[in-house]
Amino acid sequence: MEVQNSKYTKLDTILYFLYFIGKSIFIAVAILFLLFLLIAFLLVGDRLINAKEDNDYIPLFAGYVIVTKSMVPTIKVNDAVVVKRTDEDKLGIGDIITFRSSDDLYNGITITHRIVGTQRINNNQLVYRTKGDNNNLEDSSVVPVSSIYGKVIFRIPKFGYFQNFIKSGFGFSLFVIIPVLLIIYLNRYSFLQSKQEKSS
Repeated sequence: MEVQNSKYTKLDTILYFLYFIGKSIFIAVAILFLLFLLIAFLLVGDRLINAKEDNDYIPLFAGYVIVTKSMVPTIKVNDAVVVKRTDEDKLGIGDIITFRSSDDLYNGITITHRIVGTQRINNNQLVYRTKGDNNNLEDSSVVPVSSIYGKVIFRIPKFGYFQNFIKSGFGFSLFVIIPVLLIIYLNRYSFLQSKQEKSS
């Protein structure tokens, strides 16, 4: 009888550990989901308030995953950056911005580079000169204010790897489906054990 009680205790410990891990992952995913909903709500509200008729609306916040080495070592490949829409009078040399490139080779591509200079062109229009920290030369095209999505406010190291993993079927199963099924199973097991103890 003592051996059986010992085995039961070990099984109970293992199941409780699995329950704790599954519940922790589930709670973390739920918190991330709630944060996503909150951010989405803020962005929708901002768009309703500030959207322009010419469809040139720029979100208050946006996130981008870096795919090139042009900003190494400041920002590495697969790092994510969060940018905030910023007025031109609050942008200056040294700031890192994300913008839509007008370069003939990269027209329309989203780029994150550092402001290295400003100048005035065509009726005193303000434009920015940019350069990747890891590049030898400045970008060949200047950046008008209308092409800037925002100023980088913080970086999330290696988030691109996590994003790609979650997008895969295995990653989604590991972080969402399996923890949910595990919690359901262990809650059912705990309920049955409690019921059995009461009946005995």
